Amino acid sequence: MPADDLTLLKRWRTGNKSAGEALVTKHYRELYNWLCNQLNGNRDLAADLMQQTVEVAVRKHQDIVTDFRAYLYGIAGFKLKAHLRRQPPSDDASPPSQLIDPAHGAYSVLSDVDDAKLLVKALRSLSIEAQTYIMWAYVDGLTHPEIAARVGLATSQVNGRITRAREKLRKRLEELSRSPEQRGSIDKGFDTWVISLRRRIDDDSDEGPDC
Repeated sequence: MPADDLTLLKRWRTGNKSAGEALVTKHYRELYNWLCNQLNGNRDLAADLMQQTVEVAVRKHQDIVTDFRAYLYGIAGFKLKAHLRRQPPSDDASPPSQLIDPAHGAYSVLSDVDDAKLLVKALRSLSIEAQTYIMWAYVDGLTHPEIAARVGLATSQVNGRITRAREKLRKRLEELSRSPEQRGSIDKGFDTWVISLRRRIDDDSDEGPDC
């Protein structure tokens, strides 16, 4: 690993988030452009896979002992293959979108990872019943009548239970949040936070082997 990469990685491991942002930003555009080429210019999809790649690196940065750049490429390759396995063949290229600024992308992903940890912690602090209703409604995508049929209740009863579970989750998120900015984000975009649960439930096999 290049000396400056190793230095940044060591600082990141000691809790220096700025070093992590610098390290990810350094390699972000190169890897993003590689994904764009592999996806026939689909920038939106490349940005999504890039975010997933960096999320893995952030979660596992304490375990990375080899070349950080090579590690990112390895994870991106697994993410790309996993995506292609799930998609039917298509020759249609998506229309180009605005190029993601790499520095902004790296910072956003690191922030998203902090938010994801908070969301999972808040969810797990709820009762099993509340967790189940939220997971069915927002991760599995079941409709309220489908949930009602599953548990043998009236749809109106399920509506009430899901509403209460949402409010409990919102309250726990606000209690556990560590900054006014994060609390403001929860207050203004709670639905986005809840819907993002679907993306957080990711198959670990898509992350590739541990470093």
